[in-house]
Amino acid sequence: AGLSRHAGTSYKFNDLRGRAASVNRDSGALEIKSTRVSDDHVYACTFGYTGKGTIKNETTLVITVTPSESDLKLTANQTDLLRERDTVTFNCTAPRVKPPPKEMYLKLTDYDQKIIGRNMTSTNSDGLTSNVTFEYTMTVNKSMDGWKLKCFYVTEEGKTINSSENVTVKVLYKPSGQPKIIATPNNKEIKNNSSLELTCDVSNVDGILTWYKWMFENGTEIQNKTEAKLEY
Repeated sequence: AGLSRHAGTSYKFNDLRGRAASVNRDSGALEIKSTRVSDDHVYACTFGYTGKGTIKNETTLVITVTPSESDLKLTANQTDLLRERDTVTFNCTAPRVKPPPKEMYLKLTDYDQKIIGRNMTSTNSDGLTSNVTFEYTMTVNKSMDGWKLKCFYVTEEGKTINSSENVTVKVLYKPSGQPKIIATPNNKEIKNNSSLELTCDVSNVDGILTWYKWMFENGTEIQNKTEAKLEY
């Protein structure tokens, strides 16, 4: 009996050495340990009869490579200090997969709606596995502040794998109302030589924060305002 593998000239059968062994000589069973992508071939088993020729049968071994959650890498060209109407591009990469995915998409962690972009595939030097990149570009607005996105990879069999880490979008925008000033301590009268902290609550605002000071006595302004600019 004999075993052969149909392959191109760049592949040699001896790459199974140390990993393949006959587990049943009577039936011709063969065990391949620690399969590799290069084992993906058509295999043929032949049996020779003395003076009566041979019989032959073939089977195809298909090796698949599926990414893990940690293999999926979701990145963005910018996520901080985005202003309304800025554009941001997301890329999710799945390295060394086989075959390419049935589908890739983004999804908000708190919602079920898919965000569909475009897939790009490049073949690795082994000629069998591929790097797949999903790309999506969007224009941001105020409602997208705080978005948390994950990347999802769907295999040909329908299994869904999501990236282990997400990307958070932060958008700077114009305030919708008046800034809120918080004094600590909140007494109206502060003793001399004591400390006072004033907080202006204007989170994620697109602009420059400016403090003004007026001098008043008995309700009457006695000195023009002065200002100090604090930029974020």
